[in-house]
Amino acid sequence: MSGGSRSFEDMLAYVDENGVLHTTPQDVKPKEEIDASQIEISVPRQSEIEEEEPMSGRVEYFTASKGYGFIKDAAGSEKYFFHITNAPAGIAEGDRVTFELERGTRGMNAVRIVISNK
Repeated sequence: MSGGSRSFEDMLAYVDENGVLHTTPQDVKPKEEIDASQIEISVPRQSEIEEEEPMSGRVEYFTASKGYGFIKDAAGSEKYFFHITNAPAGIAEGDRVTFELERGTRGMNAVRIVISNK
């Protein structure tokens, strides 16, 4: 030791249950027993399963050669992209449709499209 007169006991630090350092040992409280069978880990049950009503709109743009189009929502001015794999055969511009929405990589996409009337 170089010029120090500190003892080993002087160099010790004690940490309490909150991570705070102390120079003296702290009183240790008895640990509270937890019954693991009483811990509930789950998603809360839904009291009532809500069925979403399909949205309605009109096919504003569709190109079969590229395989995509856009549907304008009847309730607002939103336009939703759709891919031909989510549309029925024979879909065309001007068709009234019902559809549901799913989040895609670039926003909300129309899926499960059904032609209402031609």
